[in-house]
Amino acid sequence: MGSAKSTEGSSAIAVGKKHFYDVFYPEDREELKKAAFQTFSKKKPFRRFLNRNLHKNRKIVWISTNGVPLIDADGNLLGYRGSDKNITEQRMAEEVLRENEKKYRLLTENTTDVIYIQDMNLNFTYASPSVEKLSGYTPEELVTLRPDKFMTPESFERGVADFKEVIASAAKDPDYEIPLKQYEYRCKDGSTFWGELKMKLLKDSNNNFVGI
Repeated sequence: MGSAKSTEGSSAIAVGKKHFYDVFYPEDREELKKAAFQTFSKKKPFRRFLNRNLHKNRKIVWISTNGVPLIDADGNLLGYRGSDKNITEQRMAEEVLRENEKKYRLLTENTTDVIYIQDMNLNFTYASPSVEKLSGYTPEELVTLRPDKFMTPESFERGVADFKEVIASAAKDPDYEIPLKQYEYRCKDGSTFWGELKMKLLKDSNNNFVGI
């Protein structure tokens, strides 16, 4: 069973005469081969098949693959026509956020202040247990909550503007100290409270902003 793969973006995977799974990262190869063939056997289009590849220059590249089956007149699967998207930077940013969550978890489990992490789209990726006492939301509920639902409309609009200003200022001055902010937050029961927020930007190994 073959797989015809075209590339989008800057993935530049060197397939040549190799089989599609030859570019899978060696440690992942057998598991990804099994998952790929299970996907192919369904004879249906698929989206976002995540695979870690080994680039020709020996660097690791994360790829998100979409595929459409090629079926003959008798219903036999001839192969797949696929497209790849390089999501390496996104995966690296996610790894940085996960590592930061691990670092802060021990510090936040018993604090009475609420500590949370948001990505660059202001989506919550972590919240300390104390958020439930303050807002009624469990940490698990908060990370599924749209950020605009956790603040009053006026405070959310101001918060987005403040966030953009913080990013612009920090880009110009690495030592930029973010001033304390005050916003009005929404509780699970519909009530509101005012909170004081101290922000710290998170960066990856290339000094790119990945969260707050």
